[in-house]
Amino acid sequence: AAMCSVDGKVLLMGGDTGSGQYSKLFEFDPQTGCWSPLCVTGSKPSPRAGHTLTAVDEKTAVLFGGQDGYDFLNDLWLFDVKRKLWSHITPSSRLWPQPRDYHTVCTMVCEEGEIKVLLLGGIEGFEVMSDCW
Repeated sequence: AAMCSVDGKVLLMGGDTGSGQYSKLFEFDPQTGCWSPLCVTGSKPSPRAGHTLTAVDEKTAVLFGGQDGYDFLNDLWLFDVKRKLWSHITPSSRLWPQPRDYHTVCTMVCEEGEIKVLLLGGIEGFEVMSDCW
């Protein structure tokens, strides 16, 4: 499973149950101490484990990669917390990270205030990666 904190809540998505991967999205409210499943609209990411879910700002989280039990993934999704909406991001160029799981994703705010999402490393099968995107 992957977790991040957005807008004062904790989001939890996916994971491995031991008998397969999971795709549901849950929200934890620290004010009430309650977990709730989120009803999302539109298309959504496939079940997966070994992925990342990272807060971009106070209204958006980004999900990347993982594996579905058969294949390694390199898809990118944005989640709009306010609208409860997943959006699949398609590559705008031929340069795109190869499929992987157990990688690291973080955000960085540049001097101009622009937010950059960084991806580092991961594993695909027996290949350990050390690339940075």
